[in-house]
Amino acid sequence: MKRLLSTILLLTTVICSLTAQITGSVSISKEDLVFSERNDYDVIRLKDSYYTTTQTGAPELPVIIKTFVIPQNTKVTALDINLYGSTKLKGKYMPFPVQPPITVGGNEETEFTALDPSIYNNTSPYPGKHGGIVADYNEMGYHLVRIMLCPVSFDPVSRELTLNNISFSLKYESCEPSGIQPEAQSGRRASMIKKYIKSIVDNPQDVDRSVKAIAINSDLTLDKYPNGMTIDAISEQIPDYIIITNNKLKSEFKRLAQWKTQKGVPANHKGYGIHRQGI
Repeated sequence: MKRLLSTILLLTTVICSLTAQITGSVSISKEDLVFSERNDYDVIRLKDSYYTTTQTGAPELPVIIKTFVIPQNTKVTALDINLYGSTKLKGKYMPFPVQPPITVGGNEETEFTALDPSIYNNTSPYPGKHGGIVADYNEMGYHLVRIMLCPVSFDPVSRELTLNNISFSLKYESCEPSGIQPEAQSGRRASMIKKYIKSIVDNPQDVDRSVKAIAINSDLTLDKYPNGMTIDAISEQIPDYIIITNNKLKSEFKRLAQWKTQKGVPANHKGYGIHRQGI
């Protein structure tokens, strides 16, 4: 009996320590960048992308955002980043300083935020890190991890820009269930969610094996609005779960909406109409 228990314990330890990783690399050239001027500063962007560093007052430099799906009941253990080459651009630059974000409904004519002298007069290149994890979250029943990579760095002393070739390894391992498990969905809903997740991640080939089989409720078969228009619930963000409340309680019910969305049932705490689940 003791020998059997020891064997079970050993197997459990091995299973719980299973690890995996997602690897990749990014490299850019000057031809991938777009330069313009604003307030006597250099505005630097990647073509077809507006992702940049976000520290207010620091140099606004282009970054690359990647989103990956990983299996449920896993946790991220590390993001290893390495440089395998770099190229300095000719010329002197003064990157535009990051401005505070404009809130919805805010005044776009906000006061200009000057550069941060502790960064622009520093002797170390900015940013100090070449990447990091931006978010680790559940989206409609899928475990997603978003990372940021910084292929452009700025040297305040020489005022030069350097393009960096970056390789990365996102490591994760199995863990105990989080307690947030996908709820039953209609076949149509499950199919649309899977299609949506594949469209936003950089490893769509892993979507099918990154989530446990979602229970399908055969009673949930509403495919059209009463007027005959088909439902495109992903692009229009139509919720399966609508919470009706007032302004005083809206912030409290927001937590419920987030929890339902994590379980795979898109919820809206600002919605109106009847309480409905499982389209």
